[in-house]
Amino acid sequence: MEDEDLEEMKYLREQYKRMEAVDNKKITGYKFDLNSVNKKSQTFPKLLKQRDDTFA
Repeated sequence: MEDEDLEEMKYLREQYKRMEAVDNKKITGYKFDLNSVNKKSQTFPKLLKQRDDTFA
């Protein structure tokens, strides 16, 4: 393999890791992710209820 190809692969792998980290942060930044919503998680209705209470 060429050195250039190797460098590019390393670079792309780094970029991918960084993107993955950002995605994980985005998901944990919210109180729910798609999986928990699909499982009919109670997190989302709870959040809405809290919001209603604040405006009541």
